Amino acid sequence: MKGLGILVLVLMCFSLSVRSETVTLASGEWKPFLSQSLPNNGIVAQVVKEAFDLEGINVLYEYYPWARAESLSSVGKVDGTLIWSKNQKREQYHLYSAPVMKISIHFFYHQGNPLHWDTLKDLVGRNIGITRSYAYGVDLLNAIKSGELKGEEATSDEQNLQKLVKGRIDLFPMHKEVGLYLIQNELSPEERKKLTYHPKPLTELDYHLMISKNTVNGPELIHKFNRGLSKLRKSGRYKTLVDQRYDWINNTSRVVSQM
Repeated sequence: MKGLGILVLVLMCFSLSVRSETVTLASGEWKPFLSQSLPNNGIVAQVVKEAFDLEGINVLYEYYPWARAESLSSVGKVDGTLIWSKNQKREQYHLYSAPVMKISIHFFYHQGNPLHWDTLKDLVGRNIGITRSYAYGVDLLNAIKSGELKGEEATSDEQNLQKLVKGRIDLFPMHKEVGLYLIQNELSPEERKKLTYHPKPLTELDYHLMISKNTVNGPELIHKFNRGLSKLRKSGRYKTLVDQRYDWINNTSRVVSQM
């Protein structure tokens, strides 16, 4: 009995030590997906936390401007950052998880300046607003870089949204949920009625958790996270969480007319 008691105590201590492992992740504000002001820090943050939780790992979130979050992760001052699309620069310093979420990007535009498009060539002559350092797919960015399409850069989605309302740009590509959230929460009722979005996606991008290559146990963290994410998907819990984003759309897009 004494030996059994010791064994139980050892197992309890081992369990506590496993549960005490903490991963620190940097993020930026990206409502409705990520925000320190949202319940559970937003749906994406909750998905990541619950996936790690299934592997006995606690998550601590720290919020910074996006460029700062990526920089801190690159040098290993935090364990990782979320969520990001893939590019060669980031891959130099990070390990990517399995896709956490797929998000589509759509063109938002002024209702007084209708949009009908099938290929990027249909956008010639339009002034397209883009937000600095954001991913829109290589085709659009290459077309703007080459001068085939006209692009105008701003430092935030909010700035571009105001430019769109005022007619200073013709189009603004945004992740649909982000665009609808901002329209509902950043614009007046009269301004909201002026904007809409095209149902044809510009692109769909996979977004990932990135773990710093300068984190000692980086490969192990990625492995555990992917395993936890797989468990979350198989249990049906992932679908329940992600489906909540469509509730946000329904709640925030009632005044945004869809073509």
